[in-house]
Amino acid sequence: MSLYSSLYTSYSGVSASQTSLTVATNNMTNASTRGYTRQQAIHTSINPPSSYTITSTGGGVRVQDVRRITDQFLRESCRDSYNELSYFETEKNYLYEVETAFGDLYGYNMQTSTDEFFNAWEELSKSPSDQAARALVFESGVSFCDTLNQYGNQLDAIEDSLVLDLENTVLTINSLTSQLANVNAQIASSLDPPNELLDFQDMLLDDLSKMVSCTFTYQHDGTVDVTTANGMLVGGNTAHEIIASSKPPSGLPEVEWSNGQPFQNEGGSLAALNDLLYNSIPETKSVINNGMMQMIEKVNMLHASGTGLDGSTGLDFFVPIHPNEPFEIGNIQVNPELEDLNKIATSISGELGDGTLAGEISLVQNAAIITSEDEDVTIDQYIAAYTQWLGIISSEAQFQYDNQQTLSLQLETQLDAVSAVSVDEEMANMMMFQQAYNANINVMNTVDELLENLIRELG
Repeated sequence: MSLYSSLYTSYSGVSASQTSLTVATNNMTNASTRGYTRQQAIHTSINPPSSYTITSTGGGVRVQDVRRITDQFLRESCRDSYNELSYFETEKNYLYEVETAFGDLYGYNMQTSTDEFFNAWEELSKSPSDQAARALVFESGVSFCDTLNQYGNQLDAIEDSLVLDLENTVLTINSLTSQLANVNAQIASSLDPPNELLDFQDMLLDDLSKMVSCTFTYQHDGTVDVTTANGMLVGGNTAHEIIASSKPPSGLPEVEWSNGQPFQNEGGSLAALNDLLYNSIPETKSVINNGMMQMIEKVNMLHASGTGLDGSTGLDFFVPIHPNEPFEIGNIQVNPELEDLNKIATSISGELGDGTLAGEISLVQNAAIITSEDEDVTIDQYIAAYTQWLGIISSEAQFQYDNQQTLSLQLETQLDAVSAVSVDEEMANMMMFQQAYNANINVMNTVDELLENLIRELG
């Protein structure tokens, strides 16, 4: 090897070490950056000879590539896990809100208000002419209605929150697909896409997989196509929007493609919001409404058949707040006519002091008047069963979320072991490349001195 060859070889080592130092420094700088994948400078020898002899020497070293260290299989597994985890998390959060709303209506639950209502009727049956007892029936009826309406209003508020969340999720999906299409365009126009752009692409795909079930297809130019069950969200540099459009008669939003075709999706937070909005929340409201309205209809039937102190009869105890809307929880009140306490019916015979009807109404609480799944139960049994059912579906959602979260953490840990930046490892690499850099500088200085001496001697 000539001195000039030695000089060039050591120079190539300086250049390669400097590049590796830069890569290691960049890794250290981005150790906590979301979505960053650690990078590695790949060294290769320069002009390796095709055959080696005793006098053969290498031509130095060069950086062939700065690559991202990742595992595509683990990354795809993480995305599948994110999709399910996001579904269960959304479901868990909303079902917990429903359970909490029913279990503690500002410290006054449904069972308590039901007990107080029927206890007031029992006391009135003992003293049907007592105005204080009549006032207690009226006020306990108001409290009972307030409790029912409060729960109904909270379910409506949860439904409104679901609608808003669904609409925002659709907007977020459109934003992600638009950004992904722009990234695809940049990657396709670049002969050597920067690793940071590929990191951003992966981060967008990770976020998208949390919201909707989709398939990612990588093209030869580095772009990614995103397809769903019945359409393509992203194709190259083109993004296809979805919309949340309100549909009669409920007015609830349905997710569609921009051309009006239904958007089919079975995973991610978007699917969870849709299932909650159209299945879980309506069911929780329908179940409690069914039992309570059967009880209210029984009370109304008995009350309308009785007679008040003033001789009035035929009055329902409970009536809708808004007559033109469905008579259900959220739209129930004590008949305003009963503010005249003498109109509260307690008598069957119409005779003064007859509290027979009030006694019959008080017994409604313990009568099996509510039909539930081909079985007749009391109102107390129905409330207890409903409370238990809410707890079960909420606990199941929590259980599924916990299991999926464990799996997701395991997959993330495996992926991080490959792709995440290890500060200790990068520090060790920096020391190694710094030493290699210094060694090659020393070689260059030595060769420079030899050349200077040689020129001086020849001169």
